[in-house]
Formats: sequence, structure tokens, C-alpha cells
Amino acid sequence: MYQIATKGEAPIRMITNFQRAFILAEYYLSQNDVVNAQRYYTEGITASMTKVGLTAAQVTAYLAANPSIATLQGGNARMLDQIITQKWIAWVGNGYEAYNDYRRTGYPRLAVVQPNASPDDQNTIPSRFPYPTSELSNNAANAPAFVKTNVHVWWDVR
Repeated sequence: MYQIATKGEAPIRMITNFQRAFILAEYYLSQNDVVNAQRYYTEGITASMTKVGLTAAQVTAYLAANPSIATLQGGNARMLDQIITQKWIAWVGNGYEAYNDYRRTGYPRLAVVQPNASPDDQNTIPSRFPYPTSELSNNAANAPAFVKTNVHVWWDVR
């Protein structure tokens, strides 16, 4: 039996439809399969726009009117930039995932705003967040006392 959420609870989506499509577009691009990369790229844009309430006709009209956005073009780096930029736009409201994609790929190309909030390097966008004080005091054996915000996390191989 289903229960109705009355206290602000909502389902947590582990992966969204647009996210799945953009992940597949990126995968196929990494395999040099531009046909399938384009297919999933278009599906990702469509899913993203549908999620915010646009109709299928509106999405189709937008894609037709904006071929430089709708069509992957250029070399692999340019096409990856297009995919991640559209995924970034789709992530509005979920900055953590957008930030992780940026850290992982370096896309979309973002301008450093001055003054930059990073105390460690005013000319770069931070690669990580400092550990919160609670983590440092409650998990001192595993959390380093100080890590600069311009030092990449272990999985960031850029």
C-alpha cells in the first residue's frame, strides 16, 4: 500500500532520465560513436526540457531553431564540452552534481570570478571543499587537518 507524503518527504532520485541520457552520450563519444552520442545527447536535452514542463512541440521547435546547440560538432573535446554544458544546464538546482561533472571533465568552461572565494589560488575555481570542523573533530584519524582547495581529490585525474 502506498502512503501519501504529508511531511515534506519526497522520493530521492538516484539517477534522472536526463542524467542517464547524458552519461550514455558521453560514453558513446568516448568510444568514437558519434551517431549514438548524438542520439543520447538529443535525448538528454529533451528529457531535461520536458522535466521543467516544456511540451514535446516546444522542445522540437527549440532544437530546430538552434542547430549549433542541438547538433554535436567539432572534435571530441568540443563535443564533450557540448554534452557537459547541456548536462550542467539540466542540473540547475543540484549544484553538487554539476560541480562534480565540472571537476571531472573541466567542462563547461567557466570564468573565474574575482574576487574568488578560494583562499588558496585566486586564479582557479576550487577543486575541493575544505573539511568541515565537525569532520575534523569527529574523524580526526581520517580527515586531514588542512587540504588546500586547489589540490585535486584522489579521483580527479585531469
